[in-house]
Amino acid sequence: MNIWIAFAGGIILGWVIEWVIDWLYWRRGIEGFYATESELRSELQIAQQQQAESAAALSGLQGELQKTQVIRSG
Repeated sequence: MNIWIAFAGGIILGWVIEWVIDWLYWRRGIEGFYATESELRSELQIAQQQQAESAAALSGLQGELQKTQVIRSG
């Protein structure tokens, strides 16, 4: 047998074994990761909406405070 054929076959066989180990061991919990990521993205979107609402409310309160200060000083 030619040494180069054995070498190439060993590389291919090693790659296939590593690929099987990767799918069976390392990627077995990937569905849970994607579910967690999806939940976190939805929570982030809700938090950003609440932040925008709070910023709008704060802006309105600051406007009222300025009007009150103008009335008191006037």
